[in-house]
Amino acid sequence: MRPEEAPISSKLEAALQAALAAGEIAYDREADGWRVTGFRIARAILGDDAFRKPDFAPLALDALPPALAAAVRRGETLQRLWTVPPPEAAWPVRRTFAAAFAPRRIGYLREAMGAEAERLLAGAEGDGFDLDRDFAQPLTEWAIARLYGIDPAEIGRVAQMSGPLATAFSFGVRDRIGAAMAMATIEPVLTALLRAPSRGGAAALETVQAAMASGEISADEALSWMALSLLGGLQTNRRFLVQWLSRPAPPEGETGNSDASWLQTAAELARRNVVVDSIARQSRCPLALDAAAIPAGATFLLDLERINHDPARAEGSHLSFGHGAHMCIGRHLAMMQIESAGRVVAGWPAARRASLALAAGPMSGAAPH
Repeated sequence: MRPEEAPISSKLEAALQAALAAGEIAYDREADGWRVTGFRIARAILGDDAFRKPDFAPLALDALPPALAAAVRRGETLQRLWTVPPPEAAWPVRRTFAAAFAPRRIGYLREAMGAEAERLLAGAEGDGFDLDRDFAQPLTEWAIARLYGIDPAEIGRVAQMSGPLATAFSFGVRDRIGAAMAMATIEPVLTALLRAPSRGGAAALETVQAAMASGEISADEALSWMALSLLGGLQTNRRFLVQWLSRPAPPEGETGNSDASWLQTAAELARRNVVVDSIARQSRCPLALDAAAIPAGATFLLDLERINHDPARAEGSHLSFGHGAHMCIGRHLAMMQIESAGRVVAGWPAARRASLALAAGPMSGAAPH
């Protein structure tokens, strides 16, 4: 067995076979992968180390000028640390960043975030108000700037890089070179942050710096995963906010304007309105499905839209933020932003709430899952 392979448990192999028989897994010739539509089997895949994020073939950089090729290689090196690390290497880093965005670490932002959301949404009735440009983007930038202690003058530069970084999840060569260059461009900003004393109680930065000081994670791992959290915060959270607030009607049967009601509404809309259509995972070991030999590296496409609507899923559960080893590290920040916005619009008349749907501009970028 090669070092990058991981054995599959007999329980998971039996679950895969049962899902195939139930039609919850089927080979998709066009996508050249196995499409997964069942909630339980998708949850098992996300929670098992026998599957990983898709790997990329090395880029052919010989034709590029040496300095450019070196920058792209450096960017790719950092990307790979959060794209396909072996589980034993990934867990310390995931623990660090999960702690950095845990509710107990970022809860101090709640009141100030609510005030910022109210300030930004005050102009929602004016002509030309764009929900993404005038609310979702500035709120996510505001939150990330405080959690990492990024100077307000620098946050715009960081945000500009988050778009190209999102293409790291594309297999197009041009997109991947652009993403690697974005990673190399943002590296000096992140390096300076990691080396400087934190400002204003930047909880996320302090957690990462402590893990580096103790030797739990390396400087490159810190750089790589900081870029990932910035990408998620500045791209995915924006999309989530826009999708949520541009839905004028709450889920069926949901009434009331209490905080609990809005939190429940946000969780339900996270299930019903996925930001990413599908999550791709690759098997880290050979599989046998219905007597067919599937080599290591086979692609499994988790169809989130269908998975989250699977009647077999538990009430209130969804995979929009992943699961287990593949759980989104920024999910608590995303829900806090939803909660802050929800408390502001909870008391609005229905007509004003409905007007937000008209203020949702076009979105761009991808989401890091």
